Amino acid sequence: MQTYEQVFSSDGTYVLNQMASYLRILDCSGPVNVRLFQGGRVIEESRNVEAGYWLKQDAGNYFDRIEVDSKAGYIKLGITSNANAGYDRVSGKVDSRAVTALSVLNKPMLIVGLAEVVVVPQNVARASLRLFNTSTANIWIGGAGLNIVDAAIKLAAGELWIEETAAGAAWVAIADAAGAQLKIQEIIY
Repeated sequence: MQTYEQVFSSDGTYVLNQMASYLRILDCSGPVNVRLFQGGRVIEESRNVEAGYWLKQDAGNYFDRIEVDSKAGYIKLGITSNANAGYDRVSGKVDSRAVTALSVLNKPMLIVGLAEVVVVPQNVARASLRLFNTSTANIWIGGAGLNIVDAAIKLAAGELWIEETAAGAAWVAIADAAGAQLKIQEIIY
C-alpha cells in the first residue's frame, strides 16, 4: 500500500496517475468528489465522500488515474494493486494489550449501619471489587450521597457483588439495620 497526501490552498483537483485496484480515503478535511479512470475514461465516480470511503476493483481490473476534487484543505489516500491488502486506521492512542491484575487485597470487615460509610476510596489501579454481605441485614452500595430510597444495588444476606465496570470509583454503603457486616476484596492492577 502506498500513501499519498495533498494539501489544497484553494478549491482544486488532485490528479494522481497511478495504476491500482484499491483506493481508500484515509483522511480528508471535508467531503470530496473522486473519479477513477481506466484508459482515459471514467470507470467510477463518487460524490461528497469522506474519510473511510474505499473502492476495490474486481480481480484483474485496475484504474490508472485518480482525480479528487476538494475545497481548500487536505486529503490523504491509500492505494494498492494487491487485492488482498487494505488499510484500517484508528486515530488517537490505543493500547490493546491485555492487562492482568497483580494483587488481591483482603480488606478488614466493614461494619455498615444506618448512616453512609465509605467502602473504598477511588483507586484507578483497582481492576475489580468484590463485596460480600455476611450479615442478615440488607446492604445497599453506590456512590456518595447514597440512601436506601434511591439505591440501585441491594445486597441481600449472603449475596456477593463483583464490580468491574466502575471498580476504580469510590464506593459507599448503607444498611437497613445497625451492625451489618460487609467483606471487601480489591483486585489491583
